[in-house]
Amino acid sequence: MAIALSRGTEFYWSTSTAASTAASALVGYVVSFDGPGGGNNMIDVTNLSSTGMEYVPGISDGGQLTLTVNRDLKNAAQNALQADKYAGNLRKCVIKFNDSSTDADKTKAIFDAYCEAFSLSGGVNAPLTASITLRVTGGTTWSTAI
Repeated sequence: MAIALSRGTEFYWSTSTAASTAASALVGYVVSFDGPGGGNNMIDVTNLSSTGMEYVPGISDGGQLTLTVNRDLKNAAQNALQADKYAGNLRKCVIKFNDSSTDADKTKAIFDAYCEAFSLSGGVNAPLTASITLRVTGGTTWSTAI
């Protein structure tokens, strides 16, 4: 069993909604990430003849992806994310996992997202960091091809 490691995972933020790392900028200096997450809304279909609560899945919610980065004021993708937060632009996000030595065989998560939040933090003897929250809209495609 091969365990996937976080190290080497890359995040791309597109300048459009095209699913291509070539049309995207690499988000530099990612320290950690959480997501994409989400789940299905559950619809209560319990009725008077039910012997217990009954549910069916509703529409899936793609959830959020949060990135923590060391802020690079010259990084094109970080700057685009910050600008897109204010502009409300829908963009394509590609996460490329480091699960293969061959680039074409690496697993990718591909989804549309809005930059929902971009918050800076700093302190004495600490790098300037940013917490970036992306809101997934629609579904997430898991594939080795884009």
